[in-house]
Amino acid sequence: MRICIFCGAPVRTREHAWPDWIRRALGGTGKHSRVTASFGPGGVERSWHGLNAAITVKYVCDSNCNNAWMADLEHRAKPYLLALMRGLSITLDTTAQTLVAAWALKTAMVFECTNPTKNWFFLDEERRSLRVTRAPGLGLLIWLGRSSQTGWTSRFGAAS
Repeated sequence: MRICIFCGAPVRTREHAWPDWIRRALGGTGKHSRVTASFGPGGVERSWHGLNAAITVKYVCDSNCNNAWMADLEHRAKPYLLALMRGLSITLDTTAQTLVAAWALKTAMVFECTNPTKNWFFLDEERRSLRVTRAPGLGLLIWLGRSSQTGWTSRFGAAS
């Protein structure tokens, strides 16, 4: 049995690596939708198409994490994220910035579980720290940007 990447509890359910509400908001739920991930420079690239773009992973427990702190984080970050995705001009105070950054980090940590090589970027201690503090750890930089292009991407990696 797999154990949760955030708390070490047994995993019995699947968690969405990329939330369905974001796919719906971006219009990516149709049969022609596509999600592509690249894992590191020169690393493995994976794509999911159509209904298979509802990507789930079996690395997050339901009681301690998915239906607890992660659901709360998602619920609190969603209004900011939807406004930003719709191109609305909003102010992100320090609390909102930390919230959006924590959500982005949690999402990146879950999404990297789709990497078939399991050569993961984030350390166990970083995942456990996020669970406890609900904030990115020291030394992590999270950038949020806007693009006028129709395609979009997310990336994570280490600075040299």
